[in-house]
Amino acid sequence: MATSEFPTLINDSLSHFGDVALTTRSPIKLRGANFKNTSYLYSNETTDKQWLWKRSTDTQVMREYIASHIASKLNVNVPRAHLAQKGTQLGLLYEWLDESVELRDSSTLLLKKCPSRDVLRLLLLEALIGASDRHSGNYLIVEDKIWAIDLERSFGTEPLDSELLLYFEWLSNSQKIVKEEIDEFKKDINELNVLHENSKIFNTIDNLQIDNRAKFALKIQVENMFESLNENYQCLMDRIQSYIQKSNNRPLF
Repeated sequence: MATSEFPTLINDSLSHFGDVALTTRSPIKLRGANFKNTSYLYSNETTDKQWLWKRSTDTQVMREYIASHIASKLNVNVPRAHLAQKGTQLGLLYEWLDESVELRDSSTLLLKKCPSRDVLRLLLLEALIGASDRHSGNYLIVEDKIWAIDLERSFGTEPLDSELLLYFEWLSNSQKIVKEEIDEFKKDINELNVLHENSKIFNTIDNLQIDNRAKFALKIQVENMFESLNENYQCLMDRIQSYIQKSNNRPLF
């Protein structure tokens, strides 16, 4: 098999993949617009960990990469994503979750086992990064935990829109828990310096094998992403309150 068929990891300043050479790949069929053709899982023959190769536009790749990094820092259940290139294509190696079930295909029994803190943390992350397209196919249930996938449509400032309320009705009646979790979440954001990592992202972009004009355009996009991130942080409580009010039409706090 030609070497070019394996993604090459990009040296970045946010995450550390380790010295793992990908040596095997296997085809897999997936739902979703980005997986119309056969997709592949990559791994190293000496480890059990598998990685899904995902390709989209450079801007979408960067959005999902940064969203995954933020989720990792804030201890939110999102598969870890690492920048990689296959030939001239920029993409992601996405941590593969075995034996997962999409939220829309999950039983009530499975949903009830999901820790409330995990659900709240996902909502808070989505409110912070301005994630959209949060339908039930973009959540996975794995071993009694809920995970979010496909965050490429992130870093906007439009109202939070997620289908989680359709599955977790207790959210609208958990005012005290929600308020406490928001306070803890904002504390973590400040202590971990989540809102001010632009320069690290710029260093990563400098390592990409793209021309200088493309690098400049991508840096402008990243700057805009962090502007929306900071804007959403300032009104995080209002964003969550407006979202949860949709289900009960009364103030949350």
